[in-house]
Amino acid sequence: MKCVEILLGSHEYEAALKLRAVVLRTPLGLSFTSDEIAEEAHCAHLAGFDETGRLVAILLLKPLNEHTVKMRQVAVDPALQGHGIGAQLVAFAEGFAKQRGCKTMIAHARCTALEFYLGIGYATSGETFLETTIPHILITKGL
Repeated sequence: MKCVEILLGSHEYEAALKLRAVVLRTPLGLSFTSDEIAEEAHCAHLAGFDETGRLVAILLLKPLNEHTVKMRQVAVDPALQGHGIGAQLVAFAEGFAKQRGCKTMIAHARCTALEFYLGIGYATSGETFLETTIPHILITKGL
């Protein structure tokens, strides 16, 4: 899988938005708001492409301060989940953030994805909470 940063408003961004909707929003009966989309201008958009050039994974990185970045909107094509694609993209994102001086990556992880994050070195912090109508927990990892 090839991992790269994609540009907001590009053809790749539109494909990523569709993948995120299918994986993260539609199952919850939600859609993206214009305010949520506008906020994405402050994020790095990192995508994974298969050997044919098809976008198969996406995540966003939002800087919180000089040394901390928040990983958001992690989505992998449902047909390819469980094949290491998410782990590859997260590893790429960690390197991307580290190269920019970040020391810590955090995320609000869906509790249904917690085992995935624990398996790639993240630790939980605090109690579960509701976000986008479902349980999440704060996870952190030093870079």
